[in-house]
Amino acid sequence: MKKVIAAINMTLDGFCDHTSGIPDDEIHQYYADLLRSADTALYGRITYQLMEFWRTVLEKCKISKSRPGGRNMKILLMICCIVFVTDVIGQTVVVNPDGTHSTVHGNVIVNPDGTHSTVHGNVIVNPNGTHSTVHGNIIVNPDGTHSIAHGNVNIDRTTENRAYRSASLMINQVSEHVYQHISFLDFGNFEKISCNGMIIVNNNEAVVFDTPTDNETSRELIDWLTQSLKCKIIAVVPTHYHIDNLGGLEEFHRQDIISYAYNRTIQVLKENGSTMPKHGFDEHFELKVGNEEVYVDFLGEGHSCDNIIAYFPLEDIMFGGCLIKEAGAGKGNLAEANVEEWPNTVRKVKMKYPEVKKIIVGHGKSGGIELLDYTIKLFE
Repeated sequence: MKKVIAAINMTLDGFCDHTSGIPDDEIHQYYADLLRSADTALYGRITYQLMEFWRTVLEKCKISKSRPGGRNMKILLMICCIVFVTDVIGQTVVVNPDGTHSTVHGNVIVNPDGTHSTVHGNVIVNPNGTHSTVHGNIIVNPDGTHSIAHGNVNIDRTTENRAYRSASLMINQVSEHVYQHISFLDFGNFEKISCNGMIIVNNNEAVVFDTPTDNETSRELIDWLTQSLKCKIIAVVPTHYHIDNLGGLEEFHRQDIISYAYNRTIQVLKENGSTMPKHGFDEHFELKVGNEEVYVDFLGEGHSCDNIIAYFPLEDIMFGGCLIKEAGAGKGNLAEANVEEWPNTVRKVKMKYPEVKKIIVGHGKSGGIELLDYTIKLFE
């Protein structure tokens, strides 16, 4: 039986960053020997594509192959480390025509010389004021040369409907009036779960369904809504009592934003000694954002005893929260679930809102009415 060896560039405290240090000759020689002794080298798609790109760069530069483990091998090994780190932290790496690398952080591109470019849709504004354009994973520079983006997301898709992005919060525009906010619940040991919420905006008013996962990120969301969109937040509505749905509720209260929840949610939070929404409602509740209605319903148990959904009839968009699963998802956390009632509850959702066109789920990718059918089958 043969060995399987995995390697990653990491400091002893678990920090991954190829810019924090340069491997010495001994490290390069070690990996050169390791690669020569291997029968098979297995790369992920992104890593493979970058390695293939650098093969042509090295040939064009006519770098000497005078000895095993020489400069040619060193550069390939350093690129391998860079790409591996990219895969781990989810950044996009841009390979420039001269072989240098830029890294993408939200809508900011950090260039090799330390300057910053900014991304606006499919246009990149460079530090000298010139513009580059993005076409898929190809960046056309002002002088006609091309850069290539390699990473977990393409730049143009990242920014296409992205209204805001930071390390802790992303906001995507779903439609004219609806936004999806995404924050992250940190479980430690490098495990984070993305958590979705919905924002409805109309006539300079906004309603937020589910808070971001903590108070600091909730403050960030509130600032964006009030300062960038110039909206007054008239209500925040957690869809059930779990921390990923109301972890930032205290910040909304601190800024005097009215909070509502299903009465059962308030009851459970009171029993747990947790921060509670200020106002309760029974199984159906209606809000107005500007002059448009939003419906909120408890139609039965499922993920929890109190999971509600929200529906915006103007655009037929639903926030299903954790009651509705993304396509391909497993059953997830069932610790407090009512698995027997879950499919029946979703059937009621489908029966009440058969015209729904878009569903934002609590975790994962949005979809259409097919997500209701998927969730029903998952728990039958």
